[in-house]
Order: sequence, then C-alpha cells, then structure tokens
Amino acid sequence: MNTRAAAKKRQDARDRALYKKIQQFAGPWAAFLGLSQRWEITFQLEDFPEGSLESGVVYTHYPYLKALIKVSRVYVRTCTPFELEGLVVHELCHIIADSVWGPVKKLVGDATIVGDAIQQSMEMLVDDMMRAFMRLRTDKNGGLIYATS
Repeated sequence: MNTRAAAKKRQDARDRALYKKIQQFAGPWAAFLGLSQRWEITFQLEDFPEGSLESGVVYTHYPYLKALIKVSRVYVRTCTPFELEGLVVHELCHIIADSVWGPVKKLVGDATIVGDAIQQSMEMLVDDMMRAFMRLRTDKNGGLIYATS
C-alpha cells in the first residue's frame, strides 16, 4: 500500500470515529425535534478555513426536505461532548427555522439588506432555541425562578 492510500485509510478511520461522536447526538435530537420523520439530514465533516469562526453550517434545499450539515472536523475532534451536542442541536434548529426563512429568502433574497437583517435575527432565534432545548436536556433553569401557586 502506498503512502497516500495508507494516509487516506487512517483519515477514513478517524472520520468514522468523529461521525460516531456526531451520531450519538444527531439521531436522538433529530427524532426529538420531529425532523427525522420528515427530513433527509446528512452530516459532513469539513476542513473549515484556518481562523474561521464557524464550527458548523447548514444548507437546506427549500422546498425539498433535505439538509446538509457541514461540521468542522477540528471542532468535532477537540470539543467537549456538551459542546458537540450544543452544535448538533443548534444546526438542527436551523432546519426548523428554515420553514420560515426558506420562503422569505425566496422572496427577498439572502444577499440583500433585508435578507441580511432577517438572517441575523434567525441566527439569534436558533441560538435561543438551542439554549432552551439544551436546558431540557441538562435540567438547568438558567437562573430563572419559576412561579409556584
């Protein structure tokens, strides 16, 4: 076996381990969020550019129920399980939000002033959704005081 083929084989083995880490969260969360029953969701490891602030990105194909979630190979390799779970939930929440953003993007475009503003708001919404869902999972109240009567 030549050096290039051996390196590819080692990378494939490492990637399988990373996909396994992702799947431990992706499957249960996609089911909980009701996505796995309707959506075809594919995770893909990606080498993001050095210095990139992104650890994941979702491409949905509105109106088709298909989503490609690219996640940073380095991030998956180095993050904690809690951080990886948060990333997976965040990216899955983007799929839910696309039921609103997809049609709007078709109307106004995503490379416009209006589209940019909506995209920023959608990102904040998705982050809030992720935090709420993660609180369910971790049973943390985030400092909130619940009224009892």
